[in-house]
Amino acid sequence: MRSLFFLAWVLFALSYAAESKAMDGTLGVGIADEHDRKSAKVVDLSLRWPTSGRFKLIDEHEVLVGWVESRPLARLDEHTVFAGYGFRSNFGRWFTGGGIVAVDHTSEALSSWYQFVSTGGVHLGRASLTLRHVSNSGFKGRNRGETYLTLGFDW
Repeated sequence: MRSLFFLAWVLFALSYAAESKAMDGTLGVGIADEHDRKSAKVVDLSLRWPTSGRFKLIDEHEVLVGWVESRPLARLDEHTVFAGYGFRSNFGRWFTGGGIVAVDHTSEALSSWYQFVSTGGVHLGRASLTLRHVSNSGFKGRNRGETYLTLGFDW
């Protein structure tokens, strides 16, 4: 049932994003912070489009889809896929944002199917450096979260 909900979430978010004519995106690759001295590779795709202007501090909607590599540790031995929706605020080259994501399975790092994501970074020409933290803020179970840094290609 959770997989069906997850797939529906992804399709809804991507279809909503596809309606925008002024869409930007970033494909990023990077590394997640260590859990018991084991780091993991990360890939994420971010699609963004302008807001209507009603909210002065929010510049863009954002749909995020990502993958975190498994680690050879108990309860972290499966790859994790996540997808969600959020917002971004831009300050020149710098940006910050937040949102919610759903994960395809739970683990010691991400202990519920819903998570919050916080984002910060900088655009460097057609590249960007992005730091994200995904966590449920301790609402359910032990939740270490995933913090990762990506280098992305912007279009």
